[in-house]
Amino acid sequence: MIKKFMVFAVTLLSTVGIISTVSTVDAYSEIGSITVALEDGVAGTSTEGVKFELIQVGNVVDGLYEYTEDFSDEKTDLNKVEKADEMEELAIRLNKIANENKITGISDITDNTGKIVFKELKVGIYLLRVTDYNEYEYVEPTLISIPTYDEDVQNSMNFDVTVIPKHTPFKVSVSKQDITTSKELPGAHLSLEDITTGKTVPVEEWISTDVPHMMKTLYANHVYRLTETIAPKGYKIAQSIQFKVEETGKIQEVIMYDELLPKKVKTGDNTDIAMYCCLGGLSFVLIGLAVFKKRKSEN
Repeated sequence: MIKKFMVFAVTLLSTVGIISTVSTVDAYSEIGSITVALEDGVAGTSTEGVKFELIQVGNVVDGLYEYTEDFSDEKTDLNKVEKADEMEELAIRLNKIANENKITGISDITDNTGKIVFKELKVGIYLLRVTDYNEYEYVEPTLISIPTYDEDVQNSMNFDVTVIPKHTPFKVSVSKQDITTSKELPGAHLSLEDITTGKTVPVEEWISTDVPHMMKTLYANHVYRLTETIAPKGYKIAQSIQFKVEETGKIQEVIMYDELLPKKVKTGDNTDIAMYCCLGGLSFVLIGLAVFKKRKSEN
C-alpha cells in the first residue's frame, strides 16, 4: 500500500506547491492532519479570515485508492494519476461535482497568521477548496493525500502535513474604448468604488491610456462601480457600470465604451446672408436714385 501512496503523494508535491513535514511515521497510521498555511499576497490583501473546506473524495480499500460514494461517477483512476497537470484537472472536476451535488465537508477559517489545522483525518484523498476568500487571493482547488510521501526518508510517509497553496491575485482588466472602432481610448478620467456593502468605498482613480488598466487588488464576490468623470475631447461621458469579481484565476475583462459628441449642423452660410443684405441695400439705393432722377426730369 505504501507504494500506491508514494505515486499519488509525489504527484501532489508538485501540484500543491510546498508540503512540509510535521511528523513522519514508518508504520501505517489510521489518523492524520492537514495544516493550511497561507503566504502573503499582494499589498492590500489579508491571509486572515479565509474560509477553507476539506472534503474526502477517496478512501483506501485493499491497498488501492477508491472514490467515496459521492464522487463515484468520476472515471479517472486515482491509482494512475502521475502528472501534476492531471492532478490539477482532476481537482477542478471533483470541485465541480461537489458544487453541482451540494457535497460539503468540514470547514474552518484561517487565524491572524493565515493558518488552519484540520485534525483527526482518516487515511485517504481530500479536496481542499476556498469557500470564502474574504480579502485574500485566488486559490485553485487542491487534492491532498494522507499520508504523503516523505522525500527525506526512504519508504516513509507523513500523516501530518502542512500545505502552502499556490495563489494568484484576482486580475481585472479595465478597458476604455471607442464604441465605433473598439480601440483603446486614452485621456478618460476614471474612478472605481467598492459598493458591496451599500456604502461607497473609493478604490482607485486613473487616466486611461492606449492599453487596458490592470487591477490586482480587488476582492472576490465584491461589487464595484466604474465611473467616468471626464471624457476625452470630442466624446460624451459614459454611464457608470457595475461589475462583480468572480472566483477565478483568469483575467476578467471590463469594457466601458465612449460615444462621439454629435457634430453641430450649420443652418446656413453667413457669407451668403451678408451678400444678400448688401444686394438688398444696393437695390434700395438704385431705386431711390431712379425715383430722384424721374422727379427732377419732371420738374
